[in-house]
Amino acid sequence: MAIRTHVSGAMDDDISDEALDGLLEELASADAEHPDVSVTHESEWCLSVYRAGRVVWENVEEGEPRHMLGVSEVRRLMGLVARGELSAVRSLDWRPGYGG
Repeated sequence: MAIRTHVSGAMDDDISDEALDGLLEELASADAEHPDVSVTHESEWCLSVYRAGRVVWENVEEGEPRHMLGVSEVRRLMGLVARGELSAVRSLDWRPGYGG
């Protein structure tokens, strides 16, 4: 199971393809107070996407964030997290920190 977090901070468990597409569309209204959307797997691994193109991958319980900039396949990555295919996400070329 996974949870998606909207740009407003609201959360729900709709991880259908349409819901994830809509989540990314919300980034158009992101601001300094609410800068990202995310998908969090039940294992606490979270993929956060920012309007400027930064993507952060971290375990919210353990820390040690990693990031990438200019990711072209954000929607695919969100789907992988939602389906629990975490090893495919972990295997990418992440850089240490939040990249901010």
